[in-house]
Amino acid sequence: MSLTPRVAYAVWIGVGGALTVTYAMLTGAESVSARKVLFLGGIVASVIGLKFVKSAPAGR
Repeated sequence: MSLTPRVAYAVWIGVGGALTVTYAMLTGAESVSARKVLFLGGIVASVIGLKFVKSAPAGR
């Protein structure tokens, strides 16, 4: 299975953003809250979910 460039870019941006905020939280530059952790988990879960979704055949 391969990702289209559009999906790959969205995954790259999402993971990069999540890692950046996580690093900032760990170093104390960003405050930690339950909502932030929940939404960061949502980003990660969405990226993992992309691996389990079957893609439509080409041409659709």
